[in-house]
Amino acid sequence: HRAKELLNNHYELTQSLLASLPIHPISGTNSYHLKHKKTIGDIASRLMQLHSMPKDAQDDSVYDEIIAAERELNKDVFQLYKMTPGEISAINNN
Repeated sequence: HRAKELLNNHYELTQSLLASLPIHPISGTNSYHLKHKKTIGDIASRLMQLHSMPKDAQDDSVYDEIIAAERELNKDVFQLYKMTPGEISAINNN
């Protein structure tokens, strides 16, 4: 399965594509999981706020904040799933 390519290196993810990913469940009692879950949720909320701003209000500082938040989100997800440098590289290069 391949995701449909959209603009600016973004891809459309369907439920069937997501279902095929080897995503492990996050424990509701594991403090390591809970810490990352909260951080990821906070970053995702901030990204939704930034992306919902009117386009004319999105200056370079907003764009920079989006990029920084996306990097932080990726880093936290990589840590949560204890991804290897090779796995991270494969994701970052696609």
